[in-house]
Amino acid sequence: MFGIIKKDPRADLNVFDQFAKDLFSTDLWDTGFRYPSVDIYEKDNLINFEVEVPGVSKENINVTVDEGVLTISGEIKNEKEDEGKNYYRTERKYGSFSRSFTLGENINENDIQAKFTDGILKVTIPVNKPEKKEAKKIEIK
Repeated sequence: MFGIIKKDPRADLNVFDQFAKDLFSTDLWDTGFRYPSVDIYEKDNLINFEVEVPGVSKENINVTVDEGVLTISGEIKNEKEDEGKNYYRTERKYGSFSRSFTLGENINENDIQAKFTDGILKVTIPVNKPEKKEAKKIEIK
């Protein structure tokens, strides 16, 4: 048998509130893998990428440059689940990741270096900055 469902007239007004609640809910963020955080800065004619990849071994990280695009990819592998463990919550994420960054024209792909220490991958790219030219005044005739 069908019944009439009474609708709350205020329900439509709370769409944004529900969206914001869903967006900032920890359960929503806990459903998928997050990309590693990256800091990018320039110092002493070097562009530095610092990628946070805790728990990943350097053998599971790849750094490639192809046609001016730097790609950092890898995999966070899941530990073997032990028999008898009774998890209350698991928040660590596992899976593949890939981040790509377009580089400028003034780099030499052969001089890029990567170093991995304590869960931080540091990629250093030398920049060949063009000489700054003085403005040339054009005489108006």
